Amino acid sequence: MILIVGVVLVSGCIGEENPTKPNNQSAPATPSTEPATSPTETDTTSGLVITISKPQYVSENTFERIIEINVTGYSVSESEGFIFININGSELAHGDKKPQIPKIKYIRLSLPTTTENISLSCVQNVSENIGYYNLPCYRAVHQGCVFAGEGACNTLISCEGLPDSDEMFPTPFYWFHTHKLDDYTGVSIGSVLVQHNPQTKETILYNYTKLKIVYTTETPIIPIISFSKSKYKINETINITTSVENVGATDLRNLRINYEVGDYSSNMLAEYNSTTFDVSSGGETSVSTLLINPSLSAGSYSIHARVSDGEGNLIGGTVKRTHIYRNN
Repeated sequence: MILIVGVVLVSGCIGEENPTKPNNQSAPATPSTEPATSPTETDTTSGLVITISKPQYVSENTFERIIEINVTGYSVSESEGFIFININGSELAHGDKKPQIPKIKYIRLSLPTTTENISLSCVQNVSENIGYYNLPCYRAVHQGCVFAGEGACNTLISCEGLPDSDEMFPTPFYWFHTHKLDDYTGVSIGSVLVQHNPQTKETILYNYTKLKIVYTTETPIIPIISFSKSKYKINETINITTSVENVGATDLRNLRINYEVGDYSSNMLAEYNSTTFDVSSGGETSVSTLLINPSLSAGSYSIHARVSDGEGNLIGGTVKRTHIYRNN
């Protein structure tokens, strides 16, 4: 595993190859022999199907989700002397001086802020050689390119002679990166659908890819607070909506949110409770609560939301600030 500025590149996969079809410009995907476990989310287009499973229990505080990527069709076109591989529902990779190939749009997952030990691995992939094509390389340009001579502003250039042009690009073909926010840890997962060697022109299509993300967390939920307004008048009711996402492997029932209103000195000034609610594994529930505004003076206040299970055990929480102003 290699960490580069927050991006983790990973390699290793159990691969299967289809018979080579160098002249076939429209090939169906080879279906998986293992369906995704309890799929909860599917993104379907005419050329690409992505399925994400519910969280599955691995061991104490450790969970996994399966991501399946199926290419159901592609086409080959030619323009400006270059060949392009087209897959509906994908987008083009734009690595500077690297082959322009289709990739998935980022798969974005939310995990609790306490999440650790995030890993991504390839469980299975099915690929085939679809031909030997002259794909273009992408070149990033700058505003001064107009003064640099003819062709300096072209974003598509020949890959010949460029660094690493004798290697299959990209290797590895999938990756992820994380970012910490106040309420959750964001995970973005990327994968190309085609690999290409600019020197030999060999072009590999990934018909089917099965990825597995594993993570550990002591709190299986992600609560996120939002307010109906950016600020409130004195004595105005505060309308709070809290979305609660369950990234654990079991359904959670009879949850309740306890809200505490605090000042800058962390003094608790008011307390409210939501109604009870349930959140299924891999699901999300939004809970609306009205805080009948106590006699708070103008200023900024913190709203603490603490989520408890049916037995009163604290299983997650978050905090967000709001502002109260004078109605003059």
